[in-house]
Amino acid sequence: MIHIAVCMTLLTALSCTGSSRQAGDATAAPSDTLIGKTFIGSATIGPDTAEWHLEIRHKPHSGDGNFSLSITRTGMTQRFSGRRYTLRGTDDDIDATLWQCKADSTLWFDFLVENDSTLRLLPQGPETEERDTLRLRLTQSE
Repeated sequence: MIHIAVCMTLLTALSCTGSSRQAGDATAAPSDTLIGKTFIGSATIGPDTAEWHLEIRHKPHSGDGNFSLSITRTGMTQRFSGRRYTLRGTDDDIDATLWQCKADSTLWFDFLVENDSTLRLLPQGPETEERDTLRLRLTQSE
């Protein structure tokens, strides 16, 4: 019984020290490092223009993170924040990358990642007026 306990302790110690990234390794990113990106776009809806400002923050090598979105239309600003999830595939393209920004369980925004610097808002239903016109462009990256 003691022999098994000693073997388990040695295996645990070896597996912890066998990592290619040690605590003092300069290539290891700190766990609290966040990457930030800001996207801005506008859409004309009737006589009005809606300005969209989306900020994304996530850890390196993570598809999920947090978002902050403000939409300004006719002098009034709506603000939303919550979690950003990375999803894969659409009906038209199984390799497409989507970002789903969920403010709560009933409100979310789906963006198609067209390339590294452009997002397109996807419709949630027929009442989404910006569905054909809104593209957000990367303006800042940290």
